[in-house]
Parts: sequence; structure tokens; C-alpha cells
Amino acid sequence: MTGKELRAAELAVRYRTERILDGLNLAFVPGSVTAIVGPNGSGKSTLVKALARLLTPDGGAVLLDGLALHGMSPRSVARELAVLPQAPTAPDILTVYELVEQGRFPHTGGLRRLGQV
Repeated sequence: MTGKELRAAELAVRYRTERILDGLNLAFVPGSVTAIVGPNGSGKSTLVKALARLLTPDGGAVLLDGLALHGMSPRSVARELAVLPQAPTAPDILTVYELVEQGRFPHTGGLRRLGQV
């Protein structure tokens, strides 16, 4: 993520009828490292999915520098925020460099090649 603040404001998320997160407020400070820790089933993965726009909040909002993430275009979000999940695993044919390189595509045009580092 860039030097922008990512926040959850009164965030609520549910799966089917069960509310997993309810009224959560938090902020990730630019330039800091944050750990999300808790027992299995406590909502850690749900929180990360909501923050990454993979789940739509049932209430509240996820904000990137004060703008609602769900109101932004997918390309705009991809230019500012990326998540590399633990599963599913990346294809064995990709090197770590090639996998990380995938995060650069939102910054290029449709068929443009990535430049040399």
C-alpha cells in the first residue's frame, strides 16, 4: 500500500445470516506494520477480505484516504491496494519475481509490457 490511510469505519460484514464483524473501527497507519491476531474463526480472514474489497460490507465502510473503497473503480483500487492470500497457492511455473510483478499490471495500459527494473 502507498502512504495512504486505510480505515474501517463502523464496518459490519456477514456471511449469510451470521454477522461476523459488527461496528468495527480501525485504522492502518501509513509506514507502520500491523498484525491481525486472533484464534481460528474470530474473523481475521473476513476482515482482510472486507479491507481488500473482496467482500461487500453489510454496514459501515472501508475508506482509503477518506474515500469509500466500494465507490472506487476496480482499477483505482488495484493501483493503491494489493493482497497476496495464503491460498490458493500460485502456479508452480511462476517465480516469486513474476508473482510480485503481477501487481504492476494495474499501472500499465491494457497490452503494454512491464518495464525493466
